[in-house]
Amino acid sequence: MKYAFVISAGLGNQIEMIVPYLHIIKSYPHVDAVYCPEIKEYNPDTLKFWEIVAQYHGGTMRAMQHGFMPKWWKDYSGSFCCQGRQPWPGIPDLAHNLAPHRGNEVEHRNKIIPEGEAVKIMLEELPLNWNKYSPNKAEIFDAIICNGGTLNATWARKRYTRWNDVATLLKEKDLKVASVGLPHEFVQGTVDRTGIGPLDTMNLISRTRLFLANDSGLYHFASVIGIPTVVVFTATSSVKNHHPVFHRSAEVVEGWSHGGCPAPCQGAKDSWAFLPTWPNCRRFRCSAFEPLHIMNTRTVKNAIAK
Repeated sequence: MKYAFVISAGLGNQIEMIVPYLHIIKSYPHVDAVYCPEIKEYNPDTLKFWEIVAQYHGGTMRAMQHGFMPKWWKDYSGSFCCQGRQPWPGIPDLAHNLAPHRGNEVEHRNKIIPEGEAVKIMLEELPLNWNKYSPNKAEIFDAIICNGGTLNATWARKRYTRWNDVATLLKEKDLKVASVGLPHEFVQGTVDRTGIGPLDTMNLISRTRLFLANDSGLYHFASVIGIPTVVVFTATSSVKNHHPVFHRSAEVVEGWSHGGCPAPCQGAKDSWAFLPTWPNCRRFRCSAFEPLHIMNTRTVKNAIAK
């Protein structure tokens, strides 16, 4: 039995492991995906993506959740393999290969496979044909919006506050618009498809011609399956969370540059420096810039023209 290790916290971090995973399943005839979440309370529904991918390639999905890692969240000095876990026999400890970093997350995760293999896989194996992985007859929307962000006050700051205005402008162009995500992420003026679960949400995204989101897990999913996407970065880092090949179907909108800020805040410049610097900002103009900056992107114009 061979194993592919998925070590992460949220859905987006999981999906960023797809390239090492694809490398392993090309090398071995049978693979189990082992999900090692850093936060033990994390919603197990996020396993759905890996269950589907593993089953498609003849493997199974296993969850490994024997502990969690508070030290890493406090000072970013721990390893990615959670402290206090009881290791499974035969599974290598990748902690030293995935140490905390400052830089692009996709490039960082790809370091666990041979140099040069990662770009080859991204060009040849991505985007995934999601209809092969998860055949579905989900309803079709012209555009789907995800205002991703947990109820935690810190992570909620990465939202864009004017998605409702974007939805209005899209509907004026005769586009049918829905919003997805958790129930509290519903965007006023859209068809409500929040709270429907990860698989149904992914299936909806796979059938739209335009996906709009702030920096969130579903943005990574839409990129992996090649959906034309506009991603809005407010106080989080595009250097950290956007890779030119991995996310090549996503067009970036930098909130700080349109919000009247003289320069990106420390959070938008540095991968992990946002937690101590966000509380110092009282304006958050990066999350409330004019929606026309989104409407004028090449990706939105192409979707409207279809």
